[in-house]
Amino acid sequence: MVYDFVGQELSGLRCLDIGCSIGVISSVLAESFGSVIGIDLDAPSVRWAQKNSARSNTCFIIADGMQTPFPTETFEVVVCAQCYEHVADAMRLSDEVYRLLKPGGVCIFSGPNRLAFVEDHYGLPFLSWLPRSLANAYIRLAKRGQSYEVRPLTYWELRNLWKNLEIQDYTLPMLREPEKYRIEDEVKGVAWLGHLPDWFLRILLVFAPNYNWILRKPERGSDLTRG
Repeated sequence: MVYDFVGQELSGLRCLDIGCSIGVISSVLAESFGSVIGIDLDAPSVRWAQKNSARSNTCFIIADGMQTPFPTETFEVVVCAQCYEHVADAMRLSDEVYRLLKPGGVCIFSGPNRLAFVEDHYGLPFLSWLPRSLANAYIRLAKRGQSYEVRPLTYWELRNLWKNLEIQDYTLPMLREPEKYRIEDEVKGVAWLGHLPDWFLRILLVFAPNYNWILRKPERGSDLTRG
């Protein structure tokens, strides 16, 4: 997906993986990119990655995705996969991604939808639809914890979150061609959706459990470029 969109050899590019955890995705990315830096606030996970997932072109650092230690316009590619919903301020995360990307650079974004029928982290129907107080009570009643710690956004809220970047939505193409994007296991329960008409899938898009987008920072001089 990244190669198709970037349209150039990845081996000369620098990539940042925000919310890298134990470095699984970072290690896969390192097979294609020139260098990969993984960051996470979970110190034990980062130390595990440093010991077990490190390659010659990877580096793992304990850092906050909302305020990283890197200079402006450092990376051609930033990965922000399944992490926006876990940060205290998603807009600060979005601003930091924008700052770190070079003009023309891209962010690989994947994240859950608040209007998903089944909340992915806890597996409870309509959990993310509820006000926080009711969601906390639901969590306790289902014996899944004491409080709902995730902050997913709706489709339109996510588009607003990334409004300063050009959005290329891969959600439906990935559903139609799971083999191409190597996500057969992830969609096997709903693979039948890929055979529905485009117009109907676009209606259902606001209820998709997860979105997969490529976000491109405009070149300097573009109308979308900040200040």
